[in-house]
Amino acid sequence: MTFMKINSKGALFSFMVLVLILGLILLNSYIDASRQNSFGFENSISLSKVNEKISNVQNNIGILPKEGKSKQVFQRVLPFNYSYDANSLDLNFSLPFESSKINNFFDSINLYKIFVEDQNYSNLYDDIAVSLSTLKNSAWGGSNNNLQFLVLPICMRIKNEDLNKIVFEDGNSSLCSQSFSMSSVKRIDLNIILYDADFNAIKCNGAACPQDSYSQSNPNPYLNIYLETKNCPTCLLSQKTISKHFSPALDFNFFLYCNGAGCTSKPITLIAGQKLYEFTSKTNTLSIKFTFNQEIESFMFLDFNILASTDKNYGSSKVKGSNIPLPD
Repeated sequence: MTFMKINSKGALFSFMVLVLILGLILLNSYIDASRQNSFGFENSISLSKVNEKISNVQNNIGILPKEGKSKQVFQRVLPFNYSYDANSLDLNFSLPFESSKINNFFDSINLYKIFVEDQNYSNLYDDIAVSLSTLKNSAWGGSNNNLQFLVLPICMRIKNEDLNKIVFEDGNSSLCSQSFSMSSVKRIDLNIILYDADFNAIKCNGAACPQDSYSQSNPNPYLNIYLETKNCPTCLLSQKTISKHFSPALDFNFFLYCNGAGCTSKPITLIAGQKLYEFTSKTNTLSIKFTFNQEIESFMFLDFNILASTDKNYGSSKVKGSNIPLPD
């Protein structure tokens, strides 16, 4: 009887020890899970802050504001003035571009790079380090002279090729969900303001220039060119409006020139097809408006990469920004 009581007490003690061990295991598992959840929560916050920092930097250097004082500030360092709404983009500029305006933009983006990468600023603001890659001209130890901008989601890239030429073409960017097609353009309205020149002739594809009306039912983009001569008394042009629905598969060439002895003005050329080229060698002011078949989501500077990281609390978190390969 005594032996059975001892056995019974031993079994009860063993059971109690087992329950205690299981309880300790469950408690330890709960603590580990809580730690992991806390780590995941804190790490999630860390990543969220990194993403927010990248977004802020991208907005400051990349996205061209649609309106307000920030737009006014941005335009001071751009080689053109701009405006855009739901489905149209207006650009105003002079060709050739002023080298000082191009250089001012390089100065602004590289000064911003110094500011945003400054360690003291990072530690004071949010402990998130930023690495920003962007274009450099000769003043900043590089060799770039051309700027590129992108219209999304249309994926139209706007770039200057030297000071005399501007090109509108496929963006060829990882940011694009589709390639640019001239068929996404409903119409192009180009106003060329002529100054001290002696233009007296125009040609289109080597012949007379058309003056066709816009047709809503025509799927091809419509090009409308107006030559403003009120500031050019020596420009003698019998036709000042050129307009046509053109097939993107077939280049439409416009040629403004001086014909005869004693000409001083070099020609202005525009080529419209899968791309749109404009180039000139004498100062003229141009205003161009693109009307698209879809809405514009953003208009942005193209050439930059952002890398943001933080090693506060839980190691390092890194997120790439625009991920745009920079030209050599």
